Amino acid sequence: MLASGKAHFIYDRQGNLIAETAGGGATGATGTVREYIYLPALRSSRILHARRESAAPSKVTEIAPTMGSRTVVDRPVAVVNAVNTTPVIWQVHVDHLNRPIRMTDAAKASVWDVVWAPWGNVYSISGTATLDARFPGQWYQLESGLHYNWHRHYDPTLGRYTQPDPLGFVDGPSVYGYALADPGATIDRFGLFSSLPQSKPDVQSPVQQCNDPCNGNNKLGQTYKGEIVGPCVGGGSGGRGGITEPYKRPNNATTPEQRASVQGQPCVDCGAVTPNQRANHIDPLVQQYYRDGKIDVEKMRSPESVNAHCPTCSASQGGQLSAYSKALKKLFGF
Repeated sequence: MLASGKAHFIYDRQGNLIAETAGGGATGATGTVREYIYLPALRSSRILHARRESAAPSKVTEIAPTMGSRTVVDRPVAVVNAVNTTPVIWQVHVDHLNRPIRMTDAAKASVWDVVWAPWGNVYSISGTATLDARFPGQWYQLESGLHYNWHRHYDPTLGRYTQPDPLGFVDGPSVYGYALADPGATIDRFGLFSSLPQSKPDVQSPVQQCNDPCNGNNKLGQTYKGEIVGPCVGGGSGGRGGITEPYKRPNNATTPEQRASVQGQPCVDCGAVTPNQRANHIDPLVQQYYRDGKIDVEKMRSPESVNAHCPTCSASQGGQLSAYSKALKKLFGF
């Protein structure tokens, strides 16, 4: 809370807190008081732009990040304090989870330094500045002493959530557990299910252990969370973003032109080229539906909206997206 007694927190579409405002209204009576800047995380360069560049996957480089190229966690890089008076920029330093551990000023002097205990509570903290960011996706609430984590609140003194998982038993034997009981390597950005801090957002399910050799990672709990949404996140009537029925894949979701465009192109996941490459949507339709409340048919049928997958990776993605769809149906109460 601010001196005025009210603060507004503004988030981007990735779930990152990007600004705080003071006073009333969306922009605040006294305007923005603090801004947070992030470095958008990228997918591995070996699998990007392979179709457009016709290059070997190992030589492909991404120029700019896109929604489909995000990893789970964007890296916080700076805080702009006192935006409405005398702005000051603090550089944010992070650990392997992309969790802040230090802030420095323009003179490279530390203004905020923290040592975290294993389950996310503060072991020691020093400096003249403040920062309420905790585990990725969590924000410290002074009033309760808990960490706000979108769908639930997390108690770092217990290493557990204070409410059960709204998706049920998707993340181990406890509906109150955090990140598979592995907080040093795994995160739970939205308070729903765990993921690796740098896992790909476009092919993972909340319940599936992936042992597919094309995936290259068989850690239980990787999640499909590019833009996980639910009754607490979506807008519109009842907090559902206008969604009144579960997702159903459209007929003729890919066109002959799209399917022809990926032939001879390397699989964006494993680099394999097969005689019958699959055209998979870069922005998966089920994600688009639960995020936007509808499917953009024109975009769905554009050759620029698909990339190449080998049959093995395509089948793996399809199974994982199916599990994700079931989890979202449950979350929305369908």
